[in-house]
Amino acid sequence: MPKDTLRSWSFQPRSVLETLRREGRVFVDERLVSEGSPPFAHRWLAEQLAQRAPGYGGRLPWWLHTAFKSSWSKSPPAERARNAEVLLEFECDRSRVCTIPSWAWEQVFLGRYLALSHADELCWRRDLRRAGVARDAGGTWLDAQPIPLPEPFETRRRRSYERLFDPTLPARRWPKSNRHGHASRRGMEALVEALELDCSRRVVQSTESKANA
Repeated sequence: MPKDTLRSWSFQPRSVLETLRREGRVFVDERLVSEGSPPFAHRWLAEQLAQRAPGYGGRLPWWLHTAFKSSWSKSPPAERARNAEVLLEFECDRSRVCTIPSWAWEQVFLGRYLALSHADELCWRRDLRRAGVARDAGGTWLDAQPIPLPEPFETRRRRSYERLFDPTLPARRWPKSNRHGHASRRGMEALVEALELDCSRRVVQSTESKANA
């Protein structure tokens, strides 16, 4: 694989594959996202991509995985494609894809402060504690805009979300931040506005998908 290209993959309904083959590209159908009401964080992300990525039109992005384990023989496990899903693999120029760390998006999605380092996170918690503000008390972005924190913490939190696109943001979160002792979530997610047929590398249909074809 050339160094200037990125491989990614995703499980999608067979209808997505059919549209991709018929039209050459397919966009996210927002009517099918969260029962027609995309989470506030997803809408914020689309607006950010429209401002930062050349040619991005502002639609909700597709999320593609970039992790390929050695045990997969360089391909995701096709047997995971169930319930009429298909495994779609893509390979395209990196300039056409925006990548973000999985753990960092989780912070933004949950309405938490996005720290650049463990020291930065500890400083944020210390400042909240000294001000008598409960940590991450602003709610989440699951359905609607979160309840704001007292200033200046709300402004700091909102500005921290723009770090999602900072190339210096680590791909893996610092281990001590996980109070439950679990391994930090690792990996990069690839975001694209449209799935493109010319980037399609491999399609694997599940047994159920083939039976219903």
